[in-house]
Amino acid sequence: MSHFSSVKTQLIHKEALVQGLKNLLEQKGIAAKVEVHENPVELISDYSRRDIAYGQIIIRRTDLNVSGHSALLDVGFLWNSQEECFELQADPWDFNRNALGKAFGQMNGSSTSPIQNFINEVQLAHDRAYIEIHYPPTLWDYTETTLEDGSTRINLSQKVSLTTGVDGASDWTNW
Repeated sequence: MSHFSSVKTQLIHKEALVQGLKNLLEQKGIAAKVEVHENPVELISDYSRRDIAYGQIIIRRTDLNVSGHSALLDVGFLWNSQEECFELQADPWDFNRNALGKAFGQMNGSSTSPIQNFINEVQLAHDRAYIEIHYPPTLWDYTETTLEDGSTRINLSQKVSLTTGVDGASDWTNW
C-alpha cells in the first residue's frame, strides 16, 4: 500500500530550500515547477484520496512522470514549527519509481535509498543557496572541497577591501 511518509531533514531556510531545489532539479534535467505556498496545502495522491499530507513547497506528481510510469503522489516539504525544520512529505514506493527516484537512484556506488540520496543532495543545494543569499560573492569568497568520506566542506572568508579616504589615506575595512 502506498502512503505519504514524513522524513525529518535539517532544511531550515525557506528561500534557500526553494532556490536550492530549483537549482538541483535543473541540474538533474527534471523540468518540474516548484510551487511555494505561505500556508500548507494538500498534496495529491492518485493512489488514495484518504491519504492526506500537506506541504508548503511542492513538486506535483504530474511533473514527475517517467517513461512507463506515471507518478501517483506529489512530493512536498512542510515546515515543522516544533523541530524548526522542513520535513519531506513523500511516498517512498512512488518516489523510487518517479523522475526523482530515477535521478537520485544509485549514486556513486552508494547503498543509500533514492529518497535519502535526494535529501542529501537537497540539503547541499539548500546550504549552497543559503550561502549565496547571506554571503554575497561581492563580499565573500568561498571554496568547496569534497572530503575523502564524500562529504562536502565549504569555507567562507570575508574579502578585505582597501578604500581610500577623503584625504587620500588608505583605510582597511571589513576586518
